[in-house]
Amino acid sequence: AVAGATGRCGRLVVEELLARGVRVLALVRDEEKASETLDTTHTLLTVKACDLGQPQEIGALVKGGDCDAAVWCATGFSDAPESSVWSKV
Repeated sequence: AVAGATGRCGRLVVEELLARGVRVLALVRDEEKASETLDTTHTLLTVKACDLGQPQEIGALVKGGDCDAAVWCATGFSDAPESSVWSKV
């Protein structure tokens, strides 16, 4: 799973994994942005929208044995204001 898959770093990680033939679960805030940023037609890519500030949402998406590793490329943005990385610093 790649969290923050539509960002500057996340997009590059997704592209590299796909180029290596790795199946990728892209965790994004905005599926529309994902369709503009990523090759959503790629057979190894699955895009799922979620709030990365909500651990239960992330857990629900990566459970099931289909996710061998996770890469966190998100910068701490969340749709829930109380989950902001800045409030935790």
